Amino acid sequence: MRKEVSIFRTERCYNLEFECPKLWSALKETEDPKVRFCHACQEQVHRCDDPEEFELQSEQGHCVAINFYTRPMMGKPLPFRRVPKEC
Repeated sequence: MRKEVSIFRTERCYNLEFECPKLWSALKETEDPKVRFCHACQEQVHRCDDPEEFELQSEQGHCVAINFYTRPMMGKPLPFRRVPKEC
């Protein structure tokens, strides 16, 4: 079952449609060190080291691996919101 996850970051709220249980290290490496392939969902996962990368990948509809939060996580992002009280 998929569960939406919200991540607070100062003035922004990042939402994942679901949090993936897989680990970045378990995904297949690609030629790009910031992109790996997930055989379970058959999608590329893009590593985001800062909020700006997350926003860029989110706008493009990519699955992401988040490294700028208190714990690393992966999932499919929903459009981000800049108002934290909505989270």
